[in-house]
Amino acid sequence: MSFYSPSGFELRKDYPHADVITYLPADTPANARLFLKLVQPQMAIFVKYEFWLNYLNALEQKKIPHYLIAGSFRKDQVFFKWYGGKFRSALQGFTKLFVQTKQDKTLLKTIPVKEVIVAGDPRIDRVSRIAQSPEAIPLVAEMATRGPLLIMGSSWPPEEKILTVYLQKNLETSYRVVIAPHDISEKHLDELAAQLPLPFQRFSHAQEHGLLSDTKIWYRRSKTKISN
Repeated sequence: MSFYSPSGFELRKDYPHADVITYLPADTPANARLFLKLVQPQMAIFVKYEFWLNYLNALEQKKIPHYLIAGSFRKDQVFFKWYGGKFRSALQGFTKLFVQTKQDKTLLKTIPVKEVIVAGDPRIDRVSRIAQSPEAIPLVAEMATRGPLLIMGSSWPPEEKILTVYLQKNLETSYRVVIAPHDISEKHLDELAAQLPLPFQRFSHAQEHGLLSDTKIWYRRSKTKISN
């Protein structure tokens, strides 16, 4: 099992069902050839948006079956541009592509990619388990007693920008807001805090001292996401 970013690696570096957990070397022709030589895979599985051209080319040259799971496609992606020939060829080299929706399959037919199966979003199992075992967060329950509550779960900067612009124009809003950013780095949290126009608290401070009476916005640094 390989990862390219620390966010995935740190979360699954102790995963018990993988023999080896590692970072994927940078996608260069030499790295791809060496990695396949060392690992000797019988097949390779890529997830959702993971399209590494040199790895895909090396797998194709060695006739190693490779698959895409949880595939999701949009018209504005490079595959569907006039200059996206190399990426289209990479898609056509997959043994099978398992995509999330019928729309994905229809879109792929236009380039054309034929080895496509609509399999749905595999995250549904994880979402179902979370729903069956919800995490109790007393601070959220307390915020909810103070009036209407808006929760932004795993939010990205464009969504946070929409919220902060709205709040700047509606300073007298009755809503309380809980923000659980996707990016939980200190840098991003500081940037987010600088945009907030209403009284707010960090999760860590609220845990230590309780919610302040004038708190309108509460945001947390935690790997446990709050679903919206």
